[in-house]
Amino acid sequence: MVLGTALARYHYDATPDEAGGTIITMNEGDELLLLERDMGDGWTRVRHRISNAEGFVPTSYLDCKWYGSSTSR
Repeated sequence: MVLGTALARYHYDATPDEAGGTIITMNEGDELLLLERDMGDGWTRVRHRISNAEGFVPTSYLDCKWYGSSTSR
């Protein structure tokens, strides 16, 4: 279920070890769909709008707009 949208504030390059797991690469300005909130570990689960890659990215690298919420992070 999509919980909102986000815009990547910065580039994040997943390392080779991470790329095989659930961490994904994103570029500054990429549009992402928010799939899961940060559970306190600094990572948010997203789906890339263009590539459909799904995984985690650093929460602090995102401008988030959550559906049904008047606050953004």
